[in-house]
Amino acid sequence: MLSRILKLSYFFEKLAKDRTLYHGTSIDNAKSIMQRGLIPQVGKWVSDSYGISMDLDSESEDYEGLREKPVFELTFATDKEELGKALGGMIAAVAGKLGKQFHDVSDEELRRFGAIVVMYEAEKDWDMKPKEDSSGQWEYENPQYQTVEPGDYFSEKKKRVDRVLVGEPMIRLLRQYGVWPRDWGPDSIKNKKEKLIKYLMDNFDATSEQAVKRVAELSDEEVDKYYYQVKYKKE
Repeated sequence: MLSRILKLSYFFEKLAKDRTLYHGTSIDNAKSIMQRGLIPQVGKWVSDSYGISMDLDSESEDYEGLREKPVFELTFATDKEELGKALGGMIAAVAGKLGKQFHDVSDEELRRFGAIVVMYEAEKDWDMKPKEDSSGQWEYENPQYQTVEPGDYFSEKKKRVDRVLVGEPMIRLLRQYGVWPRDWGPDSIKNKKEKLIKYLMDNFDATSEQAVKRVAELSDEEVDKYYYQVKYKKE
């Protein structure tokens, strides 16, 4: 009996440690990723985020004399606690596919063209930058990873993938971990109204009709004001 309990304890401990990781991309990229795996490169999100302030060519003369040259060709992933990073990567990929700016990609375009790559029990195969590094020790020991943010999982090697989520299954995952619907982007007012309607129904026993009517009477400025009051009150 004791042996069985120890085995179960080990199993659950392993599940807790070996986290599922996620990577956001476009549906077009996902097809090749399923065939070839995640290949280290300078992705669009990294390029858009750092390209103006940083030379992303590791051979640039800007990096001569450094203890270690920077490594920019990486592949990134995130866990469920920071799934918003996968959403951001997906938005950047869809924006690139459609020739749009990051903040102009609509919810419907993400439903149609977005994808989340899933890697089960993958945490042990990736490096991770600590979410908190007040001492600066990690930064000192790893100066070459200049585009890696706190909490990022990253690798210089190609990584296997297990599954790709698109459409409604993808949206259900994002909703489950609280990063959908977005409260920014071209659909932000509509999404904020939906959340306010739900809040009225959940907290004030309002019927659906009453909540919809009340929220419909609000201006966009009032929607913003009440939405953020509710959001930060709940947090």
